[in-house]
Amino acid sequence: MSYREIEDYLDEELTIWAPRPNHADEMWMFPGTKTYPFTFELPIDLPESLEDSRYAKVTYELKASVHMTGQRVSHSLEEPLYIISCPDPEKVLPSEDVMPKVHPPDRHLSPN
Repeated sequence: MSYREIEDYLDEELTIWAPRPNHADEMWMFPGTKTYPFTFELPIDLPESLEDSRYAKVTYELKASVHMTGQRVSHSLEEPLYIISCPDPEKVLPSEDVMPKVHPPDRHLSPN
């Protein structure tokens, strides 16, 4: 028996560029290579990417699209995004001296 569940943790749309009718040089997107720097803040509680488990898989993907006239959409880029968690700087972790110590059990040798 197998079980499958798909959950979207993040489904956001961000406009990087839009035509500006009042600016002649920004009214059209002409052919060529373009670079549009942007930032996007990820939620702090996103699960880490996970691919090497036989029980689960967590993946993220960035997609870039160009919306053209006539309701046409060109999906021009799909790239994987790897999420690695970082420790929360606000969370205070216990110091080594207050952590419980695990010692191997005492071994008693009995005489034969």
